[in-house]
Amino acid sequence: MSTSEDGWASSADDASSDSEQPTEQARLSNRLEELFHSIQTTLFAQEMAAQQQLQSIADVWAATDRYRVAGHGQIPGPIPVERDRPLASDGEPAGS
Repeated sequence: MSTSEDGWASSADDASSDSEQPTEQARLSNRLEELFHSIQTTLFAQEMAAQQQLQSIADVWAATDRYRVAGHGQIPGPIPVERDRPLASDGEPAGS
């Protein structure tokens, strides 16, 4: 089927295009169905990957909590700095 410059079928092809229309519609329908299934498969794969990522994050959080409960996760506070006392010549606080 040929088309004119503006994209519409020319009048000479009207007879042949009528007989080809069901075939073209079937091809288009099949192609759209394939596209739909491809998109569906891609979305499903992305959802599975996201669920695996969330599960691994949850596993890390649970392991971190178990580590803290066992007493290993205590983070020491800031190291006290004695600024009020003058320093001796060796760099240590005077009077120690």
